[in-house]
Amino acid sequence: MNPLYPMNKEKELVARIKLGDKIGAKTILNKLVGEILFKNSGNENVRKARILELIVVISRAAVEAGANMEKLLGLNYKYLEDLSEINEDEALYKWMIKAFSSFMEEVSRSSNKKNMAIVERAMKCMRTNYNKSLTLSKIAKAAYVNTYYLSHLFKKELGMTVVDYLTKVRIEEAKRLLQNDKMSIIEIALEVGYEDQSYFSKVFKRNEHMTPMVYRKRNLM
Repeated sequence: MNPLYPMNKEKELVARIKLGDKIGAKTILNKLVGEILFKNSGNENVRKARILELIVVISRAAVEAGANMEKLLGLNYKYLEDLSEINEDEALYKWMIKAFSSFMEEVSRSSNKKNMAIVERAMKCMRTNYNKSLTLSKIAKAAYVNTYYLSHLFKKELGMTVVDYLTKVRIEEAKRLLQNDKMSIIEIALEVGYEDQSYFSKVFKRNEHMTPMVYRKRNLM
């Protein structure tokens, strides 16, 4: 490796790609490509060789971030064909950014699938165990992530908190049970995971704009 090559920037680029930070990664990439073109001005073969090395680094990082390897290989082949026709610095720069953007799109697609798989595990846990004492920690454990990450994903993917979703599941089940008079309000509260009837009534009213008793009267089968 050329001693003048900014290895530290390359490592930071890889880290940013793995995090899915497209903006941060692109900022670093701009600096790397700029240095490669500047330090090897007038030597087309060296410039292209350096750019190709960078493409390999980016695609490897994208695969490690979860991108589909076969799709990346296809993209690599496509962009390598285009590279043979490029000679000008500006065109070389645009080619590099276009290739990078395509790789990051694959990382993003993979990340979204992975994120939704985590969210769905948490949702399944809540739908299955809504009548039990559930904490954010227990739900996160069922989804195989920490509480902070799960909270972040729920807000990002669903636009609501984990507690909001759990409340929604519990209230929907309570509404179903309230549609006949076989169970008392306290029994229904306990059945959907609330040990305190008054708190259950408060949560129900906040979500349905009426008390459980009023809802029952309006919806008795």
